[in-house]
Amino acid sequence: MAQKNSKDNALLNVTPFMKNRIVAVLLLAPACIILFTVVAYPLLYNLIMSFQDINLLRPGGTPFIGLENYKTILSDPIFWRALSHTAIWVISIVAFEMFLGVSSAIILNQKLRFKGVFRGLMLIPWTIPGVVAAFTWRWMYDARFGILNHFLVETGILNEAIAWLGNYNTALAAVIVPQIWKNFPFVMILTLAALQSIPVELYEVAKVDGATFWQQLRYITLPSIKPTLYLASLLTTIWSFNAFSMIWILTEGGPAHASEVLTTFVYKRSFQAFNFGESTATAVIMFGILFVFVILYGKKIFGGGE
Repeated sequence: MAQKNSKDNALLNVTPFMKNRIVAVLLLAPACIILFTVVAYPLLYNLIMSFQDINLLRPGGTPFIGLENYKTILSDPIFWRALSHTAIWVISIVAFEMFLGVSSAIILNQKLRFKGVFRGLMLIPWTIPGVVAAFTWRWMYDARFGILNHFLVETGILNEAIAWLGNYNTALAAVIVPQIWKNFPFVMILTLAALQSIPVELYEVAKVDGATFWQQLRYITLPSIKPTLYLASLLTTIWSFNAFSMIWILTEGGPAHASEVLTTFVYKRSFQAFNFGESTATAVIMFGILFVFVILYGKKIFGGGE
């Protein structure tokens, strides 16, 4: 009898736990299904396509060809040029966005008159739609009517106007600048929020001890906002790596692939050459590069690395 009572008590203790687990599974199921539908399934389908010969100019099935798409892509010099341009693009944008964003946040965190007005003005580039910003800069770069050439020629900096977007030597830099201008306010917002969370008492004690502005910046400000800087640099890296609209509207990767990056390379293989097998193979390579970066960066942030 005692043994039966103990079994009944055990069932009573397990049942609420099991009920809670069932409820938890039911509540998480819709989110898991949506996540699988919009993330996992497209990734898996894209991976399968990268092993097939999918060319809309040659209809008649999608045969499995193994690693041929990857061999074709990796033997294409334009791919390697696009990869190198992507590295330059990402490093330049992240470096300047972090510098401008953090510097602007530190300045706007000081006691200034009309500080709210300045903060609002600094947010304008970020609030402008990307397509609008791209066409605005395209007009500014125009060799005949652009305000940039007009200013540089009138001030004597240039002897004649330059086709910034049509010159092989200036095209890549010319598309990097608008991207930095467009997105650095995001870093500024994150940094400004982090700065306002630092206790004022730390700065007061530092001033009493005779610390200069640069010493306060080095030993108080930057260490306090380090997690925010890590997050901002991670997000800007991912967004820059996947950026497309600014480059495509300004140069379409030209002239002569001077501003070609991986995103424009994939677009051309997909919607100009109609070779979706090679384009998906390139997309898989891009995903692999970004995945490795995120894993290593995640270990840096969450693994306690310095």
